[in-house]
Amino acid sequence: MTMIKFFRKIRQTLLEKNRVSKYLIYALGEIILVVIGILIALQINDWNEDRKLKVERKQLITSIKEDLLADVFMINNLLETTIEDQKTLQKQSEYISSNSFSIDSLIFFAKGTDPFYTPFGDFNNNAYNSAKSSGKIEIIQTDLKRKLFDHSVL
Repeated sequence: MTMIKFFRKIRQTLLEKNRVSKYLIYALGEIILVVIGILIALQINDWNEDRKLKVERKQLITSIKEDLLADVFMINNLLETTIEDQKTLQKQSEYISSNSFSIDSLIFFAKGTDPFYTPFGDFNNNAYNSAKSSGKIEIIQTDLKRKLFDHSVL
């Protein structure tokens, strides 16, 4: 016998025997059971929403972390290139200083050297900008959000 049939049978028995007070108590109990069921369903839904939010937050933070790691890699490469360029310029400066050159020789030498310039584009903040424009930045903790904002302003 299913639960619905069981409750229906109890209800009919109470109504047939003219026991209105017992029927009202039964009805009140049934209402309380329904309310408890709804509250349990709402709690489960809240837990599920929290779980989804944590997953989304973790994915967003992972994406931002990957962008920051790409920035660190780019800056390290730029630093290595700059150090090598500095060494080359130092050697050229020492060479020019140690020898006496005519103006024509210096002009020829200067034309033969490349200007040492490695352009630095910008920080890789695609994940941050995407989260900011979509409003998903709000799911990140306030202190981390402030640090990210300070980094993006630079």
